Amino acid sequence: MVMDLLERVINILTSSGPIPAVADSLKQFHLGTVETARNYIFENFSQNISLQQLAKHCLVSAFHFSRIFKTLMNISPHQYLTEVRLNQMQRCYSQQLINPLQILPMLAALIVRSILPLLTGTVSE
Repeated sequence: MVMDLLERVINILTSSGPIPAVADSLKQFHLGTVETARNYIFENFSQNISLQQLAKHCLVSAFHFSRIFKTLMNISPHQYLTEVRLNQMQRCYSQQLINPLQILPMLAALIVRSILPLLTGTVSE
């Protein structure tokens, strides 16, 4: 039941349209920035990470960072962070590192923190 719920949330968050082609020049100049951000997210996913923190870590403005991340990854930095968190919960649950009583409050907190603002339009990216 918990795995079904996790999979449904992951499917909702990761369903997107086809990935548009990205110009080689854009990849050449900004792929390193996106990789730096992805590594930072993966190493710090359990912390509160803001768009401003990510941009500062990558040495670019928040607006520019958000734009290039979304262009290259086809999802926003916030969506990517949520996806990483959900995948980590799913991994921990499937490897029996946590039990259902531990994962449900974590999932509820993630929904409130990540999905609810998206539905209400209070997240700016």
